[in-house]
Amino acid sequence: MTYVSRLAACAALLGIVVLGLGPARAQYIPIYVDPPPIEYIWNGVNGGNSGPYEYYTGHYDWLSGSEWLGGSVPPDGVDVLFPDSYKGAQPRPIIGAGKLLNLRSLWVEAGIWYTIFGDQLTLGFKSGEVDPYLLVVNSQDLQNTSEHRLELDQFTIADYHHWRGVGKIENYSEGGLGIGGDGELGSGEINLNNQHIQIGGMGATHFWGQLREGILSIEEIKAGLIPGGIIDVGLFGGVEALQPQPHFILQANNKDWNGKLRVNARGFAIIKADQALGIRGEKRVYNGGSLALRTHLGAALGYMPPKDGTTLQITGAGIIRREGTDRIGALYNDGGRTRFLMPVQFSGDTRFGARGDRAGGLELAGRVYNNGTGSFIKVGPGLIMLNNSATGAGANSWTGDTVIHGGVLRINNANALPSTSNIVFESGTNGPSDHGAYASGPSYGGILELGYAGSGAGGVHNFTLGTGPGQLRWEGSGGFSAVGADRTVTINGGANLNWGATPHFVKSGDALLLGSRYATHNITLTNGIRTGAGIREIRVERGVGNAHAIITGELGINADNSGYRKTGRGLLHWSGSGNFSPKSTSRRVIIEGGALRLPQGLLADVSLRLDGGVLGIDADFTFMLGSGHGETIWLNGGGGFAAYGGTHKVWFPGGSVWLYYPGELRFGHYTADGTVDFRLNLTLGTGGTRTIRIERGSASVPRADVVLSGTLSGSAPLWLVGDGRIDLSANTTNTGNVSIYGAEVRLNRQGRLASVSKITLAHNGTLFLDDVGTHDSQTGGSYRADRINDDATIVLQGGTLAYRRSSVSPAPEKVGELTVTSGQNSIQIFPFSGAAKGSFSEIHATSLQRDASSRGTLHFSEKSSRLRLDTSASGHNINAAGGVRIMPWATAITAGGWVGRALPKRPPRAVSTTSRHWILTTRGQMTRGRHRAMCG
Repeated sequence: MTYVSRLAACAALLGIVVLGLGPARAQYIPIYVDPPPIEYIWNGVNGGNSGPYEYYTGHYDWLSGSEWLGGSVPPDGVDVLFPDSYKGAQPRPIIGAGKLLNLRSLWVEAGIWYTIFGDQLTLGFKSGEVDPYLLVVNSQDLQNTSEHRLELDQFTIADYHHWRGVGKIENYSEGGLGIGGDGELGSGEINLNNQHIQIGGMGATHFWGQLREGILSIEEIKAGLIPGGIIDVGLFGGVEALQPQPHFILQANNKDWNGKLRVNARGFAIIKADQALGIRGEKRVYNGGSLALRTHLGAALGYMPPKDGTTLQITGAGIIRREGTDRIGALYNDGGRTRFLMPVQFSGDTRFGARGDRAGGLELAGRVYNNGTGSFIKVGPGLIMLNNSATGAGANSWTGDTVIHGGVLRINNANALPSTSNIVFESGTNGPSDHGAYASGPSYGGILELGYAGSGAGGVHNFTLGTGPGQLRWEGSGGFSAVGADRTVTINGGANLNWGATPHFVKSGDALLLGSRYATHNITLTNGIRTGAGIREIRVERGVGNAHAIITGELGINADNSGYRKTGRGLLHWSGSGNFSPKSTSRRVIIEGGALRLPQGLLADVSLRLDGGVLGIDADFTFMLGSGHGETIWLNGGGGFAAYGGTHKVWFPGGSVWLYYPGELRFGHYTADGTVDFRLNLTLGTGGTRTIRIERGSASVPRADVVLSGTLSGSAPLWLVGDGRIDLSANTTNTGNVSIYGAEVRLNRQGRLASVSKITLAHNGTLFLDDVGTHDSQTGGSYRADRINDDATIVLQGGTLAYRRSSVSPAPEKVGELTVTSGQNSIQIFPFSGAAKGSFSEIHATSLQRDASSRGTLHFSEKSSRLRLDTSASGHNINAAGGVRIMPWATAITAGGWVGRALPKRPPRAVSTTSRHWILTTRGQMTRGRHRAMCG
């Protein structure tokens, strides 16, 4: 038998390095393993009966000679092939294999989804020493893909009496190869018979079954066999660049398995169950390989210490999983939340990685140590937690650096991070550093997340800058966040830190990072920061709830053409004093993301530039347009304001403001609990679409994130987007179409859109006509006639139209055509307080339509309210699809939440345009009455 890598030979002759960069087929040289001459080939003539499995279409009998080419059932010790096409042509055949099969090897051509089930399958039977291939899934030029399942009570490798050497199991199909048991349940057993197997190929090979403990006989001891056998993931000692990247998944609890597991260069092994690695024996990740832990967010994995104290040994940077990305780590969290208590020993510089699940992470609760001088390097965008609180011999221990190259490294207690290690933030634009290849590549920086009280007064975490044990240094972007409680950090005793000049503080071109996606509480930095010469980035990520970052030291801009860039979605509250010496005309504060709160007195000495973020205000704010000191300018990214602690007015002396295009006017922030009262007249102009984005805040009672007290004018289309609430309290004259995407728009007080002819409500967008409330109260409102145009078209694309009428409102609201085009829509017409029994609140419309091809629905969700289709309308086409016109796509919802389908009480008939009309009642029935109305 020969192993053919069709381009590898040419590549070797030409000195070409062949890079394998992940399990995707496009990343590899096509590889095909030539099978030996095979006599027994599946043909599947008489099958196709209903099988016991829901997802499979054909049930065949292995023991029927008519199912095989040549008409004979394979005897023991032969090679068997399942081709990529056969006479039965079922796409997912099931083959019942009976009690006991003993094969020399099993071959599958990808393309057909084969499932073989039975009691026991043994491979390597009479194989001899010259043929290493036991189980191979081939794929012609890696084009065919399919999944293959060996659902067996026992999968066995023949013992050393039949063959000796390294047996190969290789899957070259992107579909998985599952072995043992019945999939996720892992009920079967896998017996290696103390033999040595190698997992290869480029697809995933799953061991569903439980690996069996190996006990050596005297003969096996003499033969040099290893108890429990050996599993190599990838070629042991092989050249990394010239082999595929196998993907091996252990899904069962192997609590008694005592064999060796070696994850070699380009090997990727994944464990999904407690004790999947087994006990005793070598459990090791070699340089260039990765061991991953994978679970699901709804079911965290707890990996307990093996009963014999076996240690996982790892080294290196791990695999490259996808072309163009960095190495993922020798130990890697591949999704979900895992608590790993098995001791981990790493040697040399070693990467620990995690993908960026917001609710996941890897908790290393057992001992992590290095008896040499290698560094612990955190990589990847996700979370790794150090949570071993032991002291003495059981403590975490290493003398190399603790490098945070990406994502978050959380320290849960004071003993988890060795005091003998230097903490290094290493990423950003400065390129490779002392850690060479392990630190190169693109990265957004790393966060040290503090999950315990510091040793300083009041629980402050005190750090000193330097390269020694227990000290801290920046070699790239990095910073801090907090979990469990608010945390405070003081560096170098609280001295002012000069960006790019203070030794070991943040360098020019790198960012100070505060907060993380996993942070639950506020992080405070007490130091003052001075820019030096340059624009310095402070990035604050959005955490859980209202977690944000605070700097209490001075805001220093001490050079020309210098200042700060606030980036990230989170809030930075800089509460310190300002230091602008020497004063110049080029000091800038640029808000590119999230929110920035500053003492407003400082803004007189800087140029405020809005480029994607909002300025947080604690009081009324008057600004001047321009680029000089004390002035505000909108850049291409747009921006605006968010209010904290109440309603705060924003205005500037002078008339209207043209809403910049293509930038956005933005209001609100998820941490803001107040309302911006924007008292400017906005001129939308005539060309291009104008956008106002609103982000919902954190107020404990309903209130607007922004109220536009000024007018809107112009003919340009206006988009109101986001998840927040914007109130219009003035009579506007803008005539362009208005689209509401996600946001809630309330027209209250004098608020009107009476000049707009088309309003679209989409993606949970809401238009609320409110005669009762104000921007911060459910009372105090006033009636205003014709809040929207009587002839305006309302297009419903997954939106809501709401109307709350006051007891003094003399007339209902009226619109033109109501059109349902897509999504789940609703009309909410609230009964007014004090209404007499049997009275209704109404919206009038000229027609209610839905296109025949639409799947949109319409719900009415308030009792004692109705939508009336006026008899003055030119037509009452309420179901353009024709039929009996009873609107089966419109439903009514009672106060108890019951949803009924619109059904006629009487025999079906067409709806006429006479003085008597059909009514959709609260029970979803069509009844005949004097008014044609949609009742909720």
